[in-house]
Amino acid sequence: MEWEVPETATDAEFVAGLWTEAKPYVRFCIRRIQPFAPDWEDLEQEAALILLRCIEDYDEEKGVPFHLYFKTQLEYFLKDDLKKRLRQKAIPLEGEVADATPADDDVEEEAALNEACEEVRRAIGRLAPREETVIRLFYYEDLSISEIAGFLGLQYATVANTKCRALKKLRRLLF
Repeated sequence: MEWEVPETATDAEFVAGLWTEAKPYVRFCIRRIQPFAPDWEDLEQEAALILLRCIEDYDEEKGVPFHLYFKTQLEYFLKDDLKKRLRQKAIPLEGEVADATPADDDVEEEAALNEACEEVRRAIGRLAPREETVIRLFYYEDLSISEIAGFLGLQYATVANTKCRALKKLRRLLF
């Protein structure tokens, strides 16, 4: 999918058409990066704002096609948002389901949330010991990769690669 951005990209019809083309990819990214997010519509609206910002900031002279620029900006936003949610414990991973139950005590939502948390816990438990340690230290203990490297006595690149490998395994296990 390649989108062309004319030099005067202020036409509302053009932006609406571009959003129509981008929306399937936006939904795919949200499902892939934040499958348990309770507010998909909000994330889609944020993605629309990112698209508008990308149209304004896009510089063709840098040699990056517009669609790749947008995809990169969108994925960075979604990953950063996920990390913030995990740090704020908005997505429970370790027995914190009681704190995250919906205000209206909807039993079905609570059951789905419990099931999702248990599925994530089981998947983390299936990782190699080092991968599990890195994931737990990074997401549960809120340590940076540098801090984890120092704590475990490993190189920064080793910890970064271990985390990346663990997240890929988790995606395969969960999706």
